Amino acid sequence: MAVADSRRRMARKRKGTRRGHRDGKAEDAVREPVGKPRVAIVTPGTFALPSDGASSVERAADEISRRIAEAADVFVFSKQEEGMRETETIGGVTHIRPAAKTAAGYRVRVLEQLGRIRPDLVQVENRPKLVRMVKRAVPRAEVWLTLHSLTFTSPRHISGKRLRRELRAADRIVLNSRFLRRELARRFPRFKGKMLVNHLGMDPVRFRSRWEEGVREAREAFKARHGLAGKPVVIYAGRLIPIKGVHLLLGCWRKVIRRFPDAVLVIAGSAFYGSKRKTPYVRKLHRMGKRFGRSVRFLSYVPHSALPEWYRAADVAVVPSVGKEAFGLVNVEAMASGLPVVASRIGGIPEIVVHGENGFLVPPAKLRKRLPALLIRLLADETLRRAMGERAAETARRHFSWQRTADRQLALYRGYSRIFAGTGVMRENGGIGYG
Repeated sequence: MAVADSRRRMARKRKGTRRGHRDGKAEDAVREPVGKPRVAIVTPGTFALPSDGASSVERAADEISRRIAEAADVFVFSKQEEGMRETETIGGVTHIRPAAKTAAGYRVRVLEQLGRIRPDLVQVENRPKLVRMVKRAVPRAEVWLTLHSLTFTSPRHISGKRLRRELRAADRIVLNSRFLRRELARRFPRFKGKMLVNHLGMDPVRFRSRWEEGVREAREAFKARHGLAGKPVVIYAGRLIPIKGVHLLLGCWRKVIRRFPDAVLVIAGSAFYGSKRKTPYVRKLHRMGKRFGRSVRFLSYVPHSALPEWYRAADVAVVPSVGKEAFGLVNVEAMASGLPVVASRIGGIPEIVVHGENGFLVPPAKLRKRLPALLIRLLADETLRRAMGERAAETARRHFSWQRTADRQLALYRGYSRIFAGTGVMRENGGIGYG
């Protein structure tokens, strides 16, 4: 009862004090919500939203925000790009793109706008340095920190002393895998109680299984257009950086083509999101690939909207990471497309890929030895490939859709936020995490 009374008092105060911006650019952003909590999602400001070329951090924010908009008034902050309005509403979500030339400028503009919007809850995406700044800008709001990796908790980006202060200030800390939660809790055990897990997802409408009725003809037509008709295809999709282990995959590819001379390895990705710029490592990979002629095909950067067709054109997906993957969206997307995944047993990947059921897991130290044999096994056995692929698609649909992720996010809000207490019942209760 006290919570309800408090929310009514806050609503009356907002109604009496909120006005449009002086410059009129963000007038939509300050409209009074009708009985719903206000949630602001602050992305790093590296990419604009919505965007086909954004990283997984921004993509997750975009996908989740659209699916929780019925339960909350949602505001998403992202980078402004040429031709995009500073403020507009898309799919029930208010997008605010502050005009700023630098990361520091972006932060300043975001904090200013937050002070005007006065959200009830602010979700800071993958930038722990922002937590206390947001607290000062909107002192009455809950501030939740979402971490997609531990990159921005490293000494390179933030001192240990400051990181402890930011984690202490956060009301909740949401991690995208149990692995990530264990790693952070090991470093900061005193904050373990505020750490929650919510796995990421994919769009099952876009990432349809190659084994579904009606997909086969489109798949074969796509393969024919790209010179892959009748050829076994193995696909890697992701960034081309050393910790992804693509050099190990190329290093053992010769063993695969000895057994399957017409096999093609498709490498879809680049060193940077949304860019075809080559690094020394990328040039090294291209040199390695040239040894195999047409058996290795580099696609460079592929827009996310084009990935579903490439996944469906493949027979097997491979994720040979040697660094600690926090989650790995590519695993989920490949599985949804009906592909068995051969991946490293590292980080959060074992929370997605179940060895021997929907794919195979290999210790990173044994990739060179075991990877070719597993690829050959899958390419040689269509019955096994299909059985694993269908189980992979079912796993992805049941546990890793964006709708499930959004439902779990709402469950976390309603279970751990005073703002959302008593605000409704979930459409479906997916629980927290999977596996």
